[in-house]
Amino acid sequence: MGGSQIARTPDDGEIFDHHCVEFEYADGSRMFSQCRHQKSTWSQVSEHIHGTKGTLHLQADGNRYTIENPGQDGWRYRSRSAGGSDTSPYEIEHADLQAAIKSGTTYNEIDFGAASTMTAILGRLATYSGNPVTWDEAMASNVSVMPKEFSFEANPPTLPGRDGMYAQPIPGVTSVV
Repeated sequence: MGGSQIARTPDDGEIFDHHCVEFEYADGSRMFSQCRHQKSTWSQVSEHIHGTKGTLHLQADGNRYTIENPGQDGWRYRSRSAGGSDTSPYEIEHADLQAAIKSGTTYNEIDFGAASTMTAILGRLATYSGNPVTWDEAMASNVSVMPKEFSFEANPPTLPGRDGMYAQPIPGVTSVV
């Protein structure tokens, strides 16, 4: 699900201001992802993974990571930037990359980055169409946001109408495949 709740201006483009997507994976696990792009609202970036043995909370603001196990001792990781004593995962990632460069070894996270980006695109296709979209359908989609020509004089693939507003996707009408 998704849409635009807040009054739009010509500067807002065509993107929805909120999205809510349920992803289902081949093994039956599910991920629920929600976001909004609205001024003066809660802007936390976090993930919460619910499993059979507890809940994992990943909160990017302040680098706090916790596991809650009902009836058991939990686990907590707090980076120094969040008042804890542990190294930030972002610092660890940079240290790993720098070590690989210095030693001449390969450090390649491109598959994770590409899969993460495609997951976000898949969710956006589903909210715009209002229909389930599979990974294979998204990969085969002919929808493109790329300009036909890469130059400063080229027009983007979508332009505003006479009123300065961009057309918005309409769930149930907009086709994404």
